[in-house]
Amino acid sequence: MLLRAGDSDSGQKGIGLLANERRHADRAAVQLEATVVRDGKTLSCLLGNLGPAGAFIETGENLRVGECVGLSFPLLPFRSGLNVEAEVRWKKGGEKAGVGVHFKELRELDQLAIHDYVLILLAKRRHRQYEK
Repeated sequence: MLLRAGDSDSGQKGIGLLANERRHADRAAVQLEATVVRDGKTLSCLLGNLGPAGAFIETGENLRVGECVGLSFPLLPFRSGLNVEAEVRWKKGGEKAGVGVHFKELRELDQLAIHDYVLILLAKRRHRQYEK
């Protein structure tokens, strides 16, 4: 079964999530090496945040709002590599230039893997906060 990313939202909020009223799901800050496939060319990039519905891609490439790209990234221990189609929704300039993307369609297992990955990251960060 295919789900549009963000179609189902558990409604749960967590410490350390990046919230935005326009999003259907929250994201967690990450630093994951990734690749973007655009017009048959593979470009290296870094994911700055990730959630079940999308991600922020740190890149100096001139990706256009509305453009669809392929995005590949590791999601260990759930997946050695996840490949998704994403649509550029917005752009950001400056020191950490990049684009916000929305995942077009995800298999249910892939969406759950991203969700669980984010929850694990947040739990680890929350645990570190309590150790201080």
